[in-house]
Amino acid sequence: MTLVLASVMVAATAAALSMPLVPAAAGTAAYAQTQQITEIRIGALLEFGPSYDDTSSLKSMELSIQDINSDPGVSTKYNVTLVPLDVTGLGATQISGVVLNAVLTQGITHFVGHSSSTITPAKLVLDHRNGSAIISYGSSAPIIPFPNGPINLVEAGDSLFRLIPSDSYQAANVIDLVLNEDGKTKGVIVVRESWLPIVEFLIPPEFADSFVNKINYTEAERFADPAAAVSSHAAVAQMVDGAVSDLVTAEGADKVAVIFIGFPLDFEYHVKGVLSAGDSLANVHDVKWYSTATLTGESAAVRDADVAEFAEKVELSGTRYTVLDNPVNAELCNRLLQQGVVCDSYEYGPFAAYDAIHLLVDSIITSDERGDEYLDRDIILAVAGGMGNHHLAHEGRAIGDGALGSYTLNAAGDLEEPATYTVLKSTTDPANPWVPAKARICR
Repeated sequence: MTLVLASVMVAATAAALSMPLVPAAAGTAAYAQTQQITEIRIGALLEFGPSYDDTSSLKSMELSIQDINSDPGVSTKYNVTLVPLDVTGLGATQISGVVLNAVLTQGITHFVGHSSSTITPAKLVLDHRNGSAIISYGSSAPIIPFPNGPINLVEAGDSLFRLIPSDSYQAANVIDLVLNEDGKTKGVIVVRESWLPIVEFLIPPEFADSFVNKINYTEAERFADPAAAVSSHAAVAQMVDGAVSDLVTAEGADKVAVIFIGFPLDFEYHVKGVLSAGDSLANVHDVKWYSTATLTGESAAVRDADVAEFAEKVELSGTRYTVLDNPVNAELCNRLLQQGVVCDSYEYGPFAAYDAIHLLVDSIITSDERGDEYLDRDIILAVAGGMGNHHLAHEGRAIGDGALGSYTLNAAGDLEEPATYTVLKSTTDPANPWVPAKARICR
């Protein structure tokens, strides 16, 4: 997308934000009354790509709605339906357009999804719509770079709720792992170009002197072929090696770290770029490397044998947000397995997606039974905190106990507890590329 086109789309979205909410046609509104049953329509924003794949989360949402609709305490008055909205490959502004179109033409005012933080600018649309809300099960970025300026996602008062902790918690985990547990004193950060502003935001001022080198690279998806990507990363690797060399001279190799922030394919291309230089890059082989959840969360993150060998040599490790086992998610995993979907404690998406549907529907029902004209964000926070007639309580479970466990949201609408992270270390075993080293809770 060119900058000019992006600007036009931003202007169009801004103009649309000032438009009044057009009443939906009969039978399509979020609360359309059909005989004795009120239809609650939830829009599911979904992506099916190499970096994010919402297939398992979609299955989980379908099971969540199935559970709600099969409960007589709900189904005698309400019927919940899911409207899938495919946003694969779309940018932030385009996704905002999909959301706006769903509001104006389909009467959908409440959404869940998707795995990427590119969903978050859609909140600009919903912030201008009375009673609209979006609950994300994958967005964790604290800020989003946007053409009109960065969007701060840790402030209260918007329409966005997220059933995953902000990356500020993961940053605290990684920094603590590098500096305190492993005793490193200096680090070089290698980061996707578009994420550089986020990295600047995440590092607390007191640690800024420890990460003086931030070297960005071009995202894998911007290249036409792997050879061009490897060539580009080879040039970046030269810069990384130079920065590491200076720090090793000053601190010693055992005190220096490389932190790689990106997706698995980014890492694969970068390592191949390092290896293509042969013996000319000596320093990056001699220091320990760390990564973020976008890398450690992928079961096939290290696919190439040479890349896997390099990852193990540099003791690649990182932290991953982990959902602890509980009866709800154990049952959910068994049901997903029956549909050919495998999930585990590191795949938080299906668990958060299941709970997102419950939280949103419970909030809508609570608001409706109170006679409110619109769903207020305070209702969602209150329902997450235990208020209202929860469907999960209908199932005989404690209020608030879902697939994530007994969770709480903070004032900004982000998951506050539980927030358990697992330190994972890379191996060369294709069947088990990441080995959990320890679980840790960072607050």
